[in-house]
Amino acid sequence: MSEVNFEELFVNVAENPTAKALNELFELLNEHRPLANSKLSENVDFLIDSWNAEVDATQANFIISLASLSPEDTPLFRKTLLMSLKALLPPFLAKPSYLRALGLRDSSCTVAEIAKRYHALLALKGGVYAYQTDVQRWGTVISVDEFTSSVALVEYNAPGSFSLSIEKVLADVKLFAPGPDIQKAAKLCRKIIPSAEFKATLNNRSLTPTNERLFHAIAQHALVPNKMTAEKFDEWWSCEDDVNANGADNLKRKASEARSVHELHDLIVETNKIEGYEFTEEDVDLLKAFFTKMRPQEGVKNNKLLLDSISMLSAYFNEDQMVEMLEPLKEKAVFWPLDVQNFNFEDLEVWGKIAVKQLPPLAKATVDLFGDIYSSELITHLPLKCLNSFCAEVDNDILAEKIKSVRNINCDILLWIWRNRKVVSQHLLDDLNLTNVITALNTTQLPSVWQPAHRELKKQLMDKADFQQQIIDAARNDISQITFALQLAKFFITGEKQSLLIKLTRLSPELKALLEGGEAQKLMAKKADDGNSIVNAILNGPTISSNASHRRLLAELDDLLKVQIPENRESLKVARAHGDFRENAEYDAAKERRNFLSKRRSELERDLVNIQATDFQNVDLSSGITVGCKVILDSPKGELVYNVLGAWDGDPEKNYISYKTRLGKLLLCKKAGDKVEMPDDTEATIKDVSTLDAEILEKLA
Repeated sequence: MSEVNFEELFVNVAENPTAKALNELFELLNEHRPLANSKLSENVDFLIDSWNAEVDATQANFIISLASLSPEDTPLFRKTLLMSLKALLPPFLAKPSYLRALGLRDSSCTVAEIAKRYHALLALKGGVYAYQTDVQRWGTVISVDEFTSSVALVEYNAPGSFSLSIEKVLADVKLFAPGPDIQKAAKLCRKIIPSAEFKATLNNRSLTPTNERLFHAIAQHALVPNKMTAEKFDEWWSCEDDVNANGADNLKRKASEARSVHELHDLIVETNKIEGYEFTEEDVDLLKAFFTKMRPQEGVKNNKLLLDSISMLSAYFNEDQMVEMLEPLKEKAVFWPLDVQNFNFEDLEVWGKIAVKQLPPLAKATVDLFGDIYSSELITHLPLKCLNSFCAEVDNDILAEKIKSVRNINCDILLWIWRNRKVVSQHLLDDLNLTNVITALNTTQLPSVWQPAHRELKKQLMDKADFQQQIIDAARNDISQITFALQLAKFFITGEKQSLLIKLTRLSPELKALLEGGEAQKLMAKKADDGNSIVNAILNGPTISSNASHRRLLAELDDLLKVQIPENRESLKVARAHGDFRENAEYDAAKERRNFLSKRRSELERDLVNIQATDFQNVDLSSGITVGCKVILDSPKGELVYNVLGAWDGDPEKNYISYKTRLGKLLLCKKAGDKVEMPDDTEATIKDVSTLDAEILEKLA
């Protein structure tokens, strides 16, 4: 390909940077390797410059793929490679220790090596088989510790364990997916298998780049001279007879005869290698019996194997057969909760771990098994990567109605609405307003699979003009709702709120006029001459609590997560084992307890997200009674003393009242001498307003 054609190609892609165009460009560049030349580097830099210092997921994937082709290592390309890695790495991997291990700051580490390490990092997790090339030993990954930047492994063919730095693992260790076949390959020094099977296993299970030369070295070290001479090894290595050829007669056991979810998964994988294999009606009955006997799976790993298995089975069975076969899972698959409104995020986390290509058959199986109403409810809780597959299977009207009925729409649904804004109804698009966005972004401490949508939604809000225009359009009937919504935001860092306001005023003359009129500044600062505005700001802002109550709520949530919910899960498992659910009082009680715990957990998580803990020191009484003060009233009943405290600090016996109570709301912003109509319809006069007594401050601190 000529230089002129290269330039034209890059210019065309810069003008139309679609996923298809970038993929075609990569394929052409892959065909014309090597790439390291200055003219090509100029074209790559030109393309990157056209992206305005930002990369989306498609562009990031292109850059990492391009890095694997060893282009010229320019400062701009390396900087963009860093941005791409940060954009694609899951939150739990996008940390300094992992980024250092990728070699981004090491000038001697090529961009191709960085790309290779990136793929190794994604594959690095517990249970993975690892072969250390420099000392030629097999191990199994136990854990990865970001704080010590090390990986713990147990040696496979010898007693003991060892640890390696993450950088060492990414640079010099080959990783393989776990499974019975890789176990046999790793035990080659104990039991010899045919060379064709050995090569096929390493090739199929490899999670990092490998080649036959490496396979040869692994086998030679295992067999020579302990098991065979060099001549015998060469004969064994060159033998191409595959005694485990992919034929139905060579299956150890049919998938329908599996004894565990792990075995079911592995047998289906082996079945997929057999061209033209077909299951029978007898297999439907056997698999239904397997799922009936199967115990509920615990942990993301086991449930992912189960979902993978269901997805692969869908290629062999029709809709009716799948429904019949999966019917027993309605009562025991945690990723299909019986009560979709009361669930644990940990149970649904597995949906974020499933490969995108496997989601369409799983979505169809869900809708066929449970129907549109249940599935649309489930959709409102699933991670973003699942939504396109699931939403394509359910009735649009039912889905829209369900989304509209959700009290707090999460980041994933809001992003899905935004990405599908050209096809969803205006009625649904109106839900993409600042109040819903702020509420969704205020939710924190979610499992990792929901965090990418959280980051992406905030990025859209802060940086994307078309998204900001949608926020303005959604407030077309009352622009002041934007300033009210911003009062509730707790996720902004210094300067971000003001920056967003400036961007929004550029798009809305009406909002600009509101700001210039001073009304918005009063709302944002929670100050006003009118006492009612201050009261509204206090009541509608973050929930105020003493440090003591905050700690008590945290302790209650901790007890729920670590003690009560695990105990309830065990109770459910025991009750399920008793059989017939229709007359199982123990199971009904455990379910009722689960619903209560789930509801209480949701309440605590919601309250703790919106809490503002304080020690009530240095309370400003210039605007009158506020949270954290002592009030003395003259009333027909005599002198009354109240301590106005946080939302969860009320104790009538001690004269502690919450500012959220009726009396607390009546007292807010009142000053000495003011009249107050009490809840019992009597009238009292405020005699004195002062700070809390020292002993009360000490208790609440």
